[in-house]
Amino acid sequence: MKQIRKRGLWVSMITFGVTALLALYAASQLDPNTQVPVHWGLDGADQFADAATATRYLWIMPGVTLFTALLFALIPILEPLKVNLEKSGKAYVAVWISTAILNGLIQLGIVGGMLGWLDDGAQMVRLAIAASSVMFILIGNYLPKTRASFFFGIRTPWTLTSDTSWEKTHRLGGRMFMLAGLIGVVGAFTLDGLALGLVLPAMLLPIVLILTIYSYMVWRKAEDRATATDYIV
Repeated sequence: MKQIRKRGLWVSMITFGVTALLALYAASQLDPNTQVPVHWGLDGADQFADAATATRYLWIMPGVTLFTALLFALIPILEPLKVNLEKSGKAYVAVWISTAILNGLIQLGIVGGMLGWLDDGAQMVRLAIAASSVMFILIGNYLPKTRASFFFGIRTPWTLTSDTSWEKTHRLGGRMFMLAGLIGVVGAFTLDGLALGLVLPAMLLPIVLILTIYSYMVWRKAEDRATATDYIV
């Protein structure tokens, strides 16, 4: 597991360096006499700020990158089911790395929006949705390869108390996440307005509900389900 953490930390540190360099470069290019876009909606930039405030916005993603790196590095230490998490090592580091790369792409989009690299402010939203959708596909590919863990995977009371429920729920979840990601990538470049903004949430909420119910249904019939011990205080 130490080797897994090392790979994830290397990618996170590289991503942090890239996001920090982008922040420094963008801050040096901002005109102090001009209002800069700092937030983008479905119709493009909808919030503006002065150069000093915009510079603070530029450091949000480097901070997020450091925070997520620390979180991913600590989880293997805190995880009670360390053996299972180690067996899920490839999936764990893949999600860790994809999260770091997603942070870097969002930072690139923020800088591009502030400096006018994007022809249309709404491209920022499309970039974020497309990048998130690609991460959905990656997560879906690795979900069936995970083992029960308190910090990683689809954690319901029933997947955590039955390996059968965990495995079947993650196989179904993997297919659903990959399908949602593919639809999200297509939607990011074909949809407009409210449909664009809802393309991922509209799929994610039903997926969560379906997988929660499914994990319970499998658990009810699973021979390895855990219920309680005979221990009396």
